[in-house]
Formats: sequence, C-alpha cells, structure tokens
Amino acid sequence: MLYSLMAVNILSADFKPSVTRRGLTDEQKQVLSYALGRAMHRYLLNMFPDDEEITGALKRLFTRYYFEDNLLCS
Repeated sequence: MLYSLMAVNILSADFKPSVTRRGLTDEQKQVLSYALGRAMHRYLLNMFPDDEEITGALKRLFTRYYFEDNLLCS
C-alpha cells in the first residue's frame, strides 16, 4: 500500500486549527482539499503546455470543478 504525507503551511488568519491543534473542521478540510487539488492540476497544466490533449482535458476539468475561489486560492 502506498502512503503519502504532505506538510502544508497556511498563512491565512481565517484558517485556524482546532483548540487541540490535532485536526481540522470538516469545512476546513473541504477548503484545503479544493485548494490543493486546484494547485496540483494547475501545476500539471503548466508542465504540459504543448500537449493539446492534456491541456484540453485539464481546461475542461477547471471549467467543471474549479470555477470558484476560496480563501486559500489566489
């Protein structure tokens, strides 16, 4: 089984961990998941600028799933 770990440093005053600093609320997890997914797909779009098939698929993905901003996306 493959496991991965990612450390993310969020510098937003609006994004605070719980009092115990052990977890995030469901809403915070959703905001973070959206921002990380958007960032990873944006990275892929920049990695394959000359591949029309990949670029087209990623642009359709952005149109369908990443049409809104959240406090972590700029």
